[in-house]
Amino acid sequence: MRVDPACVQLVALKPAEFGPGRVMRLWNADVDPIKARLTLPKMRRGDKLWWCDLLERPTKRRIRVSGEGEAAVHLQPNEIATLLLQPTRAGQW
Repeated sequence: MRVDPACVQLVALKPAEFGPGRVMRLWNADVDPIKARLTLPKMRRGDKLWWCDLLERPTKRRIRVSGEGEAAVHLQPNEIATLLLQPTRAGQW
């Protein structure tokens, strides 16, 4: 996994509490809005990436992931974003 630019930091990566998948927390340490680029090489066709609330529940906002496993996430200054990486099949990761 890769997160760019360097001012966006991965502060947590852990198993999801309420189902299959991994929860990822990103922090934009910059004072300006930023577009973070995620490279997720383990993602496969059908896997999903969702915005979550702070309780790690997926919202209806899905993040588009390319066939190469790349995604863009827009973050506000000092924002902490919670994302859910959800595999097509349970136990896949």
